[in-house]
Amino acid sequence: MVDGETYRDLEGVPFYGITLEKDGLHLYHGAGNEEVLQNEPLQTWSFYEGCPMAENGVDLLDHDWAFAKRRAIRTIICKLKEENTYLILTATSSHGLTLIEANEFLMGEYDPQWIYDLDGGPSSALFRRLQGKKTLKLIYGAGQKIVDVMGFVE
Repeated sequence: MVDGETYRDLEGVPFYGITLEKDGLHLYHGAGNEEVLQNEPLQTWSFYEGCPMAENGVDLLDHDWAFAKRRAIRTIICKLKEENTYLILTATSSHGLTLIEANEFLMGEYDPQWIYDLDGGPSSALFRRLQGKKTLKLIYGAGQKIVDVMGFVE
């Protein structure tokens, strides 16, 4: 779903992702499309079944999953329990983080409502716009074309 328009409705395929709804971002893990679409999301992001990492203090991550144990460049978002408060964790060095390490850190330090792996990798980029400026400043990434964009404003 992009800008409220459904491009693909995979009947019978559960949704593992996050959605942007009127009241903010929401995590779904294994939800039916009807449940997700009834909330009229403006945007959806879904990468892998294993990307929902934690919800309400429960570790959802498969610790035997090879991808979760591999050190890699990561971009992870979590929703804190305060209304409309999100934290983005990026690991940009070639050494990287495992998803298990990231999950343990975020759950231990912040006790978030949920954690989701945005599957950062080498194709991701992090931009910032300074207050009062019109142009974006590249903080991390190779400047490749970006297909999915997640922006945060006050």
